[in-house]
Amino acid sequence: MKNEKTHAGPALEAEGLVQRLNASRPWAGVKTAAAATLITVGAPGILIGLLMLTVEEPSRKDLAEHDGEPGEQIPVRDVARFIWARKRLYLSL
Repeated sequence: MKNEKTHAGPALEAEGLVQRLNASRPWAGVKTAAAATLITVGAPGILIGLLMLTVEEPSRKDLAEHDGEPGEQIPVRDVARFIWARKRLYLSL
């Protein structure tokens, strides 16, 4: 049994780390190890989302196929035609 390799090692280490962190911060209000694990796994996503607020959106040049002036609003009818022409794509969403 000693020589058997298991892949549970990293998961058990992560669970132990989360439990130690949870025990050291009782003010967090986390009641179970599963909840603490979900919070620990979700925190980087929230941080990355906040970081993305600092990234400048690229300009959108020459994307619309509209006959009007640049910067002119596109009529809803043209938008509806565009979506209807690609209905298989939009209905799959």
